[in-house]
Order: sequence, then structure tokens, then C-alpha cells
Amino acid sequence: MKKFFKKRLRKSHSVHDETRKKVDENNAGSSHSSRGANGGLAQSRTFDASHGLRSYDYHSFMTEAGSSSMADDRNDPLLDRAMMQTITDVKYVKRRPKFTAVSSANFQREFLEANNFVRAKYGVPFLIWSQELAELAKTWAGKLAERGRILYPELPDVGENIYIKNDSTEDHLTTGQELVALWAKQANDFDFAKPKWSIKTKDFSQMIWRSSVEMGVCRFWNTTKNCLAVVVFYRPAGNANGPGASNL
Repeated sequence: MKKFFKKRLRKSHSVHDETRKKVDENNAGSSHSSRGANGGLAQSRTFDASHGLRSYDYHSFMTEAGSSSMADDRNDPLLDRAMMQTITDVKYVKRRPKFTAVSSANFQREFLEANNFVRAKYGVPFLIWSQELAELAKTWAGKLAERGRILYPELPDVGENIYIKNDSTEDHLTTGQELVALWAKQANDFDFAKPKWSIKTKDFSQMIWRSSVEMGVCRFWNTTKNCLAVVVFYRPAGNANGPGASNL
């Protein structure tokens, strides 16, 4: 499994340089235009590590870089691949009804916004969306929902938060806001005067780790075993004891 992930990571585009370049371009473009009548998301705010707090309009939660125009979204090969993957998922679910992938756009959007809300509370730059990390999270969440227990993939320079809930039913699947709120409560046990990794606060510290730039999340429900798995990948990884003080 580690080899599979490493291969996927090698095939990906440059993570920080290309993403940050596109974010800067769209931040510059957004200062001369307004949202228009797209509907969808309300106006949001985000941090850019090199320019400080900025306000911008976006109508695609997938990535800040996809926010400049609907035409850009249609021509974005990353979004095209994501759409094709969604079609494949639908066919897969129809063939194999015992598995249901529930990594919906609403859950992903909700989790990203809730995570960024917590980061803003502690004065930490916002995370941006990574479809690549979301796809990796989807693969791993499916494995965990099958096995019903937490396992760590140990991806290079990728941190993770993982949530497993057995006996889940479709009456209520844990939402993005609920999960972020659950992990945010770990702040009550976190020592900000002497920040360091702790098993009791590891999910919270990864959520607010300053040097983490992007994230991807997937929620997967195995209907046969009634097991819900949520996997969140962050890059660069957090929770390193050495640079902890400067990142928390």
C-alpha cells in the first residue's frame, strides 16, 4: 500500500510552487472583479502565507486556484479528472451496492471551512484544497472502513487525522463540522506554553499546524460492516516536535 501511495505522489504536480502561483494569480484577479450571480458559496476569507490576510470570492471549494472564473473551472484538467472519478464512483457503487462512497462535495466543503475557522481562531493561515490528497484519502478511507480500525499510511511529508466509527447508520453520518468540533475540543488539554506532540491533542495540533499548506479529506461508509471512516491528509505534515513552538 505504501508503494501505491508513493507512486501516486510521484505522479502529482509540484505541490507548493504551482499551487501558490495559481493562488497569487487569482488573488490578484479577484481584486478587480466581484462574484456575480453564481449563487453557491458565500464570500469567504483566506490567508496567503506570503501576503497576509486577503478577502476573495470563490465558487469552487476544490481549490483556491479554481476560483477565478467558471470558464477556468471548465478548462481545469484537475477538475475534469475529479468529475470523471465521480462518474466512475457512481458506476462502482451500482455494481457493488455493499460499498457506498460518501465523500460528497458538501462534506468536503464543510470540513475545509470548519478547519479553517479553527485555524483563524488561533491566527493561523488558512489551508487550501488538494484534490490529490482527497483522492489518496479516499483510497485509505475505503481500506479502513473495510477493516474497522485505524491504520496509518506513513506517507512522506503528509500528516493525517483519522476517525473511525463502527455501528454507523445512514440515519446520521458524522458531518465535517461535528468532526472538526470534536478534534477542536482537544485544545482543552493542549499546553500552548510548552507545545509538543501528545496522543491526547494530536488531531487538534495537526489541524492548526502553521506550516501545513493544503489538505484533502474523504468520508467513506462501509454499509456491510456499518463502519464509517474519515481520513484527512495534510501537507506538509505537522506534529513534529522540533519545530512545534513556531508552528503552534
